[in-house]
Order: sequence, then structure tokens, then C-alpha cells
Amino acid sequence: MGKFTFLLLIFLTAILIFLSDCSKKENNQINCIGLVTDTLGKNDPAKIWMPNAFTPDGNGLNDCLRPWLISVAAISFTVYDEENSIVFNTNDPSEGFCPDQDFRSNYYYKIQVTTETGNQIGLCGSAYSFIDCVPDSYQDDILYFLDQLDPEIGFILPTAENPCK
Repeated sequence: MGKFTFLLLIFLTAILIFLSDCSKKENNQINCIGLVTDTLGKNDPAKIWMPNAFTPDGNGLNDCLRPWLISVAAISFTVYDEENSIVFNTNDPSEGFCPDQDFRSNYYYKIQVTTETGNQIGLCGSAYSFIDCVPDSYQDDILYFLDQLDPEIGFILPTAENPCK
């Protein structure tokens, strides 16, 4: 194999790796496409509070991933795994994603609500799941569990989740 052919092969391999990495990131961003938020400037009291962490370990504390809703009439809530496959979908405002067993993983969610005044709020993002404990490296103001929510102010309370020892 000539020097030029070898360099061309390396260059094409690098391009393919770059494109495959970009497409994965792009796939997870596509979950946000089509969301509508039209409440700005309308004094709509509706709110969506969404934790970015949960622990589906069956202990009754933060076992499910679900939004906390205020003044919402209807919801579409979808959760995707890291491969961008739908793992949960509901229109029930009280239902959350509660996997039977899980491991440390990253999920993506998409929420579209209709407020009680007929406006729309859209929200998407990611959430981490942990089993047994939350690594100390994640505890520093980057994780918000549902048990930390003060519905009037937001995520301000300390979590009762146990850090890893």
C-alpha cells in the first residue's frame, strides 16, 4: 500500500468516526424538535419542574422519573434511552417512568403540555438514573431529585438520597 493510499484511508476513517459521533449527538437533540412554548408574556401560572436524576431501586424515594406540574390540563411525556428508542410514553400527568431494574444510565425526555389557560409549554432534556447510591462526584449542585422540589421556588431542598461510600 502506497503512502498516499494509507493517508487517505486514515483520513476517511477519521471522517467516518467524526460523522458517527455527530449523528449520535444529533439523534438525541432531535427529541426537542417540534416543542412549542407560547406562555411568555401571557401571565400563565403553569409550571413544569423536571428532575434530572432518579434512583429506580424500589426504596420509595425518587424511584420514578416524572415531572411536577402546576396548572397543567394535558401532557405528553416521552422518555428515550441512549439509543434514542422510546422506553416510556404517557398522557397521564401522574404517571412516571419507573423501570423495574436499571443501571447507571442516561435518559432523554420530551414533555409537551397544554396549560389550564390553553397555552403550550415544551421541555426536553436529560436525566441520570442511579442504583443503590449516587456517586459523590455527582452530588455537587448538578443533580436534582424530585424530593428536592419546593413547588413554589424550585429545586432547593437537600436530597435524602445516599451518596456512595
